[in-house]
Amino acid sequence: VYTRPGPRPARAPDAGQGALAVGGAVGQWPGACDGEAARGAQLEQRSTFYEMVSAGRPFLELDQWLDKLEAKLLFSDLQIDGYVVRLTVPQAKAAFVNAQKETGGAVEDVSLDFDELLECIARCGVDKYRAIKAMSPADAVNAICENILSIAHEEEVLKRHTYIHAPRFTPPDAGRDPGYAE
Repeated sequence: VYTRPGPRPARAPDAGQGALAVGGAVGQWPGACDGEAARGAQLEQRSTFYEMVSAGRPFLELDQWLDKLEAKLLFSDLQIDGYVVRLTVPQAKAAFVNAQKETGGAVEDVSLDFDELLECIARCGVDKYRAIKAMSPADAVNAICENILSIAHEEEVLKRHTYIHAPRFTPPDAGRDPGYAE
């Protein structure tokens, strides 16, 4: 049984959480919506993800986080349709460290609780999709959540945010032959 000594108590995610924020970017964990039943399902999804990544420990360590990103193939330097999508190990490490609320040299200070993990995810999303001008920081946060949960991969996310939607042109009826069959 693994126990970590330290002054920080482990915090489990509660039903009021769900917003992922870093700087001005506020995204929502996929599936977030109003209603008690939906909140319960959302809490279950977030709790399950956190428990799987942290391997049941009260805190997530850097190696666990990097291994999860590696397993999901999220470390990449891709060019998709001319857009650069990049997340590197140093960026993920920086996001991990910057998401920590406490600073210090103790072992328990080099880990993330659930709230800090949400910020780390948000920071990674903003870093990964930084070069895509068509995506707001909130869109980038939502995109990395979809990547982590295997809802959508990078190409699907990019197409959704960069595809140019144009209304179909319908010419006016003037000058049309009434006997013309369509």
